[in-house]
Amino acid sequence: MELVQVECLKMKSRWLVRIYMDREEGGVTVDDCALISHQLGDLLDVHDVPPGPYTLEVSSPGLDRPLSRDKDFLNTGAHGSMCVSRGRSKVGATFVVSSSTMRMVTTGRSSS
Repeated sequence: MELVQVECLKMKSRWLVRIYMDREEGGVTVDDCALISHQLGDLLDVHDVPPGPYTLEVSSPGLDRPLSRDKDFLNTGAHGSMCVSRGRSKVGATFVVSSSTMRMVTTGRSSS
């Protein structure tokens, strides 16, 4: 089992703690999520982290997973596209990944 991403968000009256797990072979099952949730929930309670009430969510990253590690890019089938927004400007790009490099090509820019 591998930790992919952790999100801690402060909501109005409680924290939201999201844990994304993955596994190379067979993916993450509901039983895996339940086991991690119970084990991690106990640790969070003992150490009072986060302070106060919280909701713990444990899941696999799903199809729209963030591309944050080398192998995430390689698992896309070695190509993809993305849109990057900065303020009112948007830039589209395509990327091609090999085992040692990533090449990105800008495909267009627009402002809204």
